[in-house]
This record gives sequence, structure tokens and C-alpha cells, in this order.
Amino acid sequence: MQKISNILLPSNYPSEKSMQNCQQTKSNYEPELWEFEYEGYRYLQNISDLELTKRYKDICRNFEVLTTEERQTIPINISQSSWYWYRKEHQTRYEFFLRGKPISPIVKPRIDSNNFFNDSLSYKTLVRYDKLERIKALYDFGRIKINPASRYKEGQEDDPRVDNELEKTKFYMGKHVELETLDGQKIPIIGDMKKILSSSNYYAYCLSYDLDLRMFKEFAYDACLVIKSPDVFIQKLEKAIKRYIPNWYFYYGPISYYDPRHHHEKEYLMPGDCKDFSFAYQKEYRLLWDPLKPTSVDQQILQPIKIEIGSLHDISTIYTYSKK
Repeated sequence: MQKISNILLPSNYPSEKSMQNCQQTKSNYEPELWEFEYEGYRYLQNISDLELTKRYKDICRNFEVLTTEERQTIPINISQSSWYWYRKEHQTRYEFFLRGKPISPIVKPRIDSNNFFNDSLSYKTLVRYDKLERIKALYDFGRIKINPASRYKEGQEDDPRVDNELEKTKFYMGKHVELETLDGQKIPIIGDMKKILSSSNYYAYCLSYDLDLRMFKEFAYDACLVIKSPDVFIQKLEKAIKRYIPNWYFYYGPISYYDPRHHHEKEYLMPGDCKDFSFAYQKEYRLLWDPLKPTSVDQQILQPIKIEIGSLHDISTIYTYSKK
């Protein structure tokens, strides 16, 4: 029997074939099963009330942005799915209930008027948010600064651009983990086990695949450049950057978002192309340059690379934003 009420659920589901491919049935989309699953692996049990509250607020912020009708047909185990966020919201609120501190849902309905591109997952357009002065320089001259990933750790803790891009963290419930000494003695784990995945420094250029009015306020920017031909832009940038780091591996794509408290057992994370799911509302699309084999040069002191790739007038449009 379901123990807490659920918010109004989507009317659409993934196709039967999609669910079968993920070894799912329609019951996987029912709150009663979400509660049963959570009781079997209570992954939020050991976090503080403060951490739990922050998590719920992060989920609600993502909920407002990511629960589109288009995303309802994506299987629930994928963070791009609307259903993924409905389950996260319900299970997090269920943990409050199990602590004897039930809360009412505070998620807000999605407002599509905030989005210009209908939340397209086709990546046919890319968006760069910034100050108008820098956006104009990007538009007129293709003036770009590529930062090392280590730079994104700098700044205020509440700045939405700040994250440790060289380390990603996963937690495992201690009672579900077995550790032994070399002579076979079991090591008891109190609380959760924390696993950190790290990488050497690399270069990154961050974009978004959606134009969302909320992002201007979030980043305190007043303009953006909408790139209508991403392939042309990426080719120009790749060619220009090779002069500075010719032997580095270049790749690009949408960021993968994961729940550090509840993840697939065999899920492999690369710090450069994944982020904590609290950032999912940003819909980031990232271009990366990886050294593959770090040299004797200290990778932690890489300097920004400033380049110009030429006018982008033919493949982009400037939009400005002003507070009302």
C-alpha cells in the first residue's frame, strides 16, 4: 500500500519496446513500487536533515525545467526522463516521511513560456550565455576563452557555475558494502562509503542545448548567442585550438547527470562529461580537450587559451535579456 500521496503524474509513458529494453513494466512507473524499492535500499537514510532538504530543493528546481511532455516517453532510469524526476521527488519526500517529518510537495509546474526551443533533445541549436560585451565579441570575431577544468572550482559556493570538475563523488550505503583486510578480516562501515573518481586537468567550453529565460537570472548574464549550425561552430573551434594543444583528444556532447546517492552499480563516470544531478536544469553541452597521457607539465596549472575563430554572423543570433 502506498504510504504518501504523489503529485499528479504524467499521462504518457515510454513505448512497450523501450520499457522491455530496460527490463521494465508499467509498474516501474507507479509510486507504490517506488516506495517499495526505496525501503529495500534506503539510500538517503544516513544524510542529515539539512542535506535532505537541500536535495529536495535541487530536485524541485530540476523538476520545473525538465518535466516536459517530450521527456515523458524516455525510460525512467535515464535522467533526461520526466519520470526520473517524479520518482526522485517521491522517494526523497518518502525519506522525510520515514523520519517522522513528512512534508508537502513544493514542486512547481513547468512553464513552457520560459523556453524558446521546446526543450529540444536533438541538439540542433546550442546556446552560450554571457555578458553582452563578450557575446558581441563572440558574434563579431569568434573571440573565445577556453578554461582549464580546474578553474571551475573557483568562486562562491552558491555560484551555479562552480563545481569540482576534476572529481566526481559516489556514495554507497555502508551496510551494503563489504570490505576486508589483506588477511580476510571484515571492516565494518559506519554510515556511507564515499568513492571519489578523479581525472587530470583538461580544457572545457560550456554551452547549453536550450534557451531558457531562467538561465539569465541563474548566471546573472544579460545576453546569449544562439548557434544555429553547431557542427560548423565546433569544426571552427576544433581547428583553431589544435595550434595550441595539437595532440589532445577532442570530443563533445551533452553532459550526463547522475545521482551521487543512488546510481547504477556498473555505471562508469568520467569527470569531464558528467555532473551531479543537482545541475541538470542547466542542460549543459560541453566541448572537451583531454591530454589522454598527462606529461611532466603540472596539469593543475594550465592557463586559459584565448582564440578567435572568425565572425559567426552567418550561423548565430544574439538575444539580450533585461529584467522586468
